[in-house]
Amino acid sequence: MLKRFFAIMPLLLFVGLVSAQNDFPEEYIFVDGTVVNFPSDFLIYEEDYEDINMANETIDLRFYIVYERTIQSQELDSLPVILEWYYGDDTYEIGEEEAIVIGEREGIRFEDGNDTVIVLPVGDNGSVAVATIRLDGGDEDLALSIIETLRYESLGSAIDTVLGNSFTFDDTWMIEYPDAWTANTIEQSLVREDVSMAVSVYSAEEIVALDLKNDPIELLYYDLFTPVDETVEFDPSAIVFLNVRGLEGIRYRFADTVDDATIQRVYFLAPLTEVDILAVEMTAPIGSNILQDADVQDMIQTIRPDGTLPPIEMMALDNAYIVQDIGEMRFPVYWRIREYDEGAFGLSTLESNLYFVPFNSSLSTQRDYPADLVAALLDIVSPLDESVVLNPDDVEVGTLQNGNRFAQTSYIETNDTRTYPRTVMVVLLDDNSLVFIGIIPQPGIDEISEATYNEARAIINTIGAE
Repeated sequence: MLKRFFAIMPLLLFVGLVSAQNDFPEEYIFVDGTVVNFPSDFLIYEEDYEDINMANETIDLRFYIVYERTIQSQELDSLPVILEWYYGDDTYEIGEEEAIVIGEREGIRFEDGNDTVIVLPVGDNGSVAVATIRLDGGDEDLALSIIETLRYESLGSAIDTVLGNSFTFDDTWMIEYPDAWTANTIEQSLVREDVSMAVSVYSAEEIVALDLKNDPIELLYYDLFTPVDETVEFDPSAIVFLNVRGLEGIRYRFADTVDDATIQRVYFLAPLTEVDILAVEMTAPIGSNILQDADVQDMIQTIRPDGTLPPIEMMALDNAYIVQDIGEMRFPVYWRIREYDEGAFGLSTLESNLYFVPFNSSLSTQRDYPADLVAALLDIVSPLDESVVLNPDDVEVGTLQNGNRFAQTSYIETNDTRTYPRTVMVVLLDDNSLVFIGIIPQPGIDEISEATYNEARAIINTIGAE
């Protein structure tokens, strides 16, 4: 895999630079984690998915990032080959460059009329930067110092888990747990020092087979309690109703003796859905209120159907954007945002691009969108892409994790350069405002991964959040 070093000419032009990263307070982050710092008197006057232009009164700089997936898919195996691909014409021919070292990285330099072009590996993300310098009386050393700050920073990862680890139990459900706990997937249990926690979910079919009611108290007594130890007397008055991170359930606890030691057994049962009942059995030292333990509450909160999103409030959606007339939207720090005309905006990662068009409540109501989300989706898509004919029967209607209604469909789009899947949806908010969203893979990506779709869904769930 192409990562750090590329084939260059043996003659090196050494540039002795002191890293200016700490001296330049402004920072720009590309979607792949490439970061560049620059002085406060520079203004970014143009930006796109792969490049930015910045300038002060005497220096104009352009940074174009050749992402690793582009390097791999185009078989660009050296810096001169990357520069040749970048130009795509006869402006540059391999051999016209000279080698250069910036900081501790080996790159190449090419003079293109009034422009100086530097090609330099970024770092562990495998990307390569093509930096173009144009001077109008400015200091080239300053421009090279800015280029030297190019580096990779890991800004985050896909939202697979929020606690770091997970396992599937009862073939359908999953639970997450932090590193301090050890999982026994056979027994569906977790252990941390002197605390243990076993999980299971009783489905409607199992409850019917037990000839019981779909009721946590009845399940506690008949299925969890009596068969385990008939010598333990059940005390209904010890049942406590409580809420654990949004789960309304019951707690029952008593003292038990194991290997001549007295421990506390705690049961927590709560409905996960209208038909499924969660059952958690814990052991802990006498006197501890184990259900107030932050780890235990976190783990219980993550219990959900396998392959679905963690609770929104547990996700690291640290950045915020105010959608005009709609409200706040939150997203991970490694998604990049761009604003377009008439209130539209986009979010992108290395893999995907999301396009948003908000409709305030007045406009949405005027067009009668809240009454029929399928018709609303078709009405919005048609003028955006006249070549697309959508079948109303292919539109899925449902409810997001936050309770907002949506309509969604997918289709294959073809243009002059590629064929790719596009997902389009509309989301209706509480005040009858509506947001249209288009989701497509970035060039060079055939299909967006499920992890990235999970991130997109998590972001969409936050639109309009207060």
